[in-house]
Amino acid sequence: MHKTIFSGEKTQKISFKEPSQVNRFSDNLELQNTDINFATPLYSLTLNQDTVLIHTDLLKINEFLNLNGHKLATTGKTECGNVAENGGTLEENPKFGHNYYNQLKPADLKDHDIKYADEAWVCTSCGKIFTDAEGIVEYDPDPCKDGHTIVIDQGKAATCTTDGLTEGKHCSVCKTVLVPQEVIPASHNWEEDFTIDKEPSCTTEGRKSIHCKKCGETKDEQVIPATGHDFTEWETIEETSCTKEGITQRRCKICGFTETKKLDKKAHEWGTEYTVDQPATFAADGSKSIHCKNCETISEAIAIPRINSVKISATAYTYSGGVKTPPVTVKDANGNALHNKTDYIVQYASGRKNVGTYKVIVTLKDNYSGKKTLSFTINPKGTAISSLSKSKKAFTAKWKKQSAQTSGYQLLYSTNSKFKSRNKYVTVSSYKTTSKTIKKLAAKKKYYVKIRTYKSVSGKKYYSGWSAAKTVVTK
Repeated sequence: MHKTIFSGEKTQKISFKEPSQVNRFSDNLELQNTDINFATPLYSLTLNQDTVLIHTDLLKINEFLNLNGHKLATTGKTECGNVAENGGTLEENPKFGHNYYNQLKPADLKDHDIKYADEAWVCTSCGKIFTDAEGIVEYDPDPCKDGHTIVIDQGKAATCTTDGLTEGKHCSVCKTVLVPQEVIPASHNWEEDFTIDKEPSCTTEGRKSIHCKKCGETKDEQVIPATGHDFTEWETIEETSCTKEGITQRRCKICGFTETKKLDKKAHEWGTEYTVDQPATFAADGSKSIHCKNCETISEAIAIPRINSVKISATAYTYSGGVKTPPVTVKDANGNALHNKTDYIVQYASGRKNVGTYKVIVTLKDNYSGKKTLSFTINPKGTAISSLSKSKKAFTAKWKKQSAQTSGYQLLYSTNSKFKSRNKYVTVSSYKTTSKTIKKLAAKKKYYVKIRTYKSVSGKKYYSGWSAAKTVVTK
């Protein structure tokens, strides 16, 4: 390690006039900035230990350099009056290299007249020029002094449109042209006769021209007229109808081009009866029209009014032992009655004689579409109260027995003559029973009493109408 006695960042000028000024440095003298120069020579220099001295100018010591057995290394050339080695050594720049302290700087090629290198570096210590940044390969200003490095410049044959070149030679180092290349002019070799470039067709012109034998370039182009079509006879390929035109066609025998013409439509052939286009339903009007026999075109369209009501003449009957068949009435939105079997059909449930509920299915047809299911009931035949006998806070009712299609009876009694409030119901579950005592009533109170029959069918009770009311006053 060398101790730095002086290191500056800007250019400094240091002058050593007396030996004492040098000798007073007891350690190594080391200047570490390339901008530091000695302005005046040293008078003498005495080493007290091994020393490295960095400088950019010639280190000149007028008198004595006393090494005292030590080693002095400099980054540049050194000139001394007398050297007293005493076992010491003096080593100049070559021992350290030209970039020991980054003194190699990029060289301006023009300023240093550098012709045979693309980039170079100059040593700011010794002024030598190198072709590498490490200062190893020194630039040679006359690289071809022992002979050129010859490179062959390949020739190129001329074409019809581009010039060619003869073979040449040049030095790859100094760039000297040794054998210049000469231009071989371009030229065409034209044929004598025309060549057909495009054959004419029925509809398009052709072309012909003079061709170059070498590159195919053309000149003197001329037009060959189109030949025109050669057609077949007209042929019908699509017959006419009521709704569309027909098509007739002919074809060119040469190119296959097809020419077509339209044929006029035929007249409609109308039917004599109306056709239902959309049946009327319970929700919407329908329509019907006269149709063409040959197509789907229609004429004289008229509306079919929607179905407004479907009713049966009665929805409830009293059991009589006979079959019940209530008539059906169907009307449209205009109030017109439809005709059974023409506009609709009716299906009645089987039986329709005993107590129960029976369905009537009305299915629309022809001008109409839809189905509706109606129903009617057959209720049991009623009975009547025979007598009411009073007792203390009670009364006993007797009635006529009803055995046909009857399961039992239901009594209704109330203190309200119109049976609008305070109603009480009593069910007698056997049709064989014909009397019932009602107890726990109010004393000396007038009661209104009536009765009806019922029939249970599939878990549902069907009731007759109420009998006429009778009165009784309790004791």
